[in-house]
Amino acid sequence: MKEDRKLPFEKIDVKGGDLTFGQRINLGKILEADGREWEKFMAVFECLHHHKPEIEEYKLLYPYFIEIIEGIRHWLEQESSLLFYEPSAEEISAGIKDFSAKVGEFGTIKTLAKNYAKDPDEILEWKYGKVFGILYTDLEEHKFQKRYQKILEKKYQK
Repeated sequence: MKEDRKLPFEKIDVKGGDLTFGQRINLGKILEADGREWEKFMAVFECLHHHKPEIEEYKLLYPYFIEIIEGIRHWLEQESSLLFYEPSAEEISAGIKDFSAKVGEFGTIKTLAKNYAKDPDEILEWKYGKVFGILYTDLEEHKFQKRYQKILEKKYQK
């Protein structure tokens, strides 16, 4: 009977948010870039585990690779639904889309670092589940504050 081989490293529960924020950013770039699947396969394991798979490991690692892809897909769905923010006409006029294109994820990293008095490099090491939770609650708080301000403005305009 053939003995099952073990992975050469501990799995990271991507769907559970156990990858770091830096790994989430890098995996997104790897998977959205043009390239062959085997190149992405290699890059994913180098990103998550600092491990360059050998040809003999491909069959062993492939199910985990699919698990990683499904985990990233989960986060993309969560991000697009729960972190979606429709900028106001004023924000669009002020150039929010250009700003976002220029600063990208570093804007998020900088804001978190500033809010939590941490070095930006430390933020990149935080678990992505934690970062997502912070981003979600911050967005919901922002939406609430905007609604509350409108209510106050209407109340005091009377």
